[in-house]
Amino acid sequence: MAATIETISTISLRSPRGEFRNTSSIDFNNPENARAMREALRQVHAQLGTEYDLVIGGKMSRTKDKIKSLNPAKPSEVVGIHQKAGAEHVEPAMQAALHAFESWRTTSWEERASLLLNASAIIQSRRLEFNAWMVYEVGKNWAEADARSTSSSSTPARLCACREYKHPCNSPASMTSCSTFLWAWAR
Repeated sequence: MAATIETISTISLRSPRGEFRNTSSIDFNNPENARAMREALRQVHAQLGTEYDLVIGGKMSRTKDKIKSLNPAKPSEVVGIHQKAGAEHVEPAMQAALHAFESWRTTSWEERASLLLNASAIIQSRRLEFNAWMVYEVGKNWAEADARSTSSSSTPARLCACREYKHPCNSPASMTSCSTFLWAWAR
């Protein structure tokens, strides 16, 4: 029997606070920042090689075929093992997406923006961990990884701020970008 994942049933509403400002990069020349990054790398290194389940409609499963993510700087090091979905997974995934869309299509822009702002806050609070994963998985140096983490946490807030503050980008297309940002980032 496959395990399931609980989904969020309510979203705490949030609004952008003040004028949007990009997050500053971390100065890794500062010994304390460098020490914190080395600690994040150590913690992430302990998780390398983990096998992750395929999730369709909240149900977790494993497949016979796998996809191994390798550290490009050290190809013998397995970053993670992922399930390789096949043709048999397409219809259940489509049905799950259509089912999820039934509630998503009536979700207010305030709830959608709040979801993105909450995701942004999570990325920001775990910034060094995200940086460490990018060092191992895509071979980024510390500064490049931090720039990506910063961009990933800033973009939802920027898009949502456009909607909140009646910025010229306040349009259905802008909110579509805001709503689909995480999907695109996760690809």
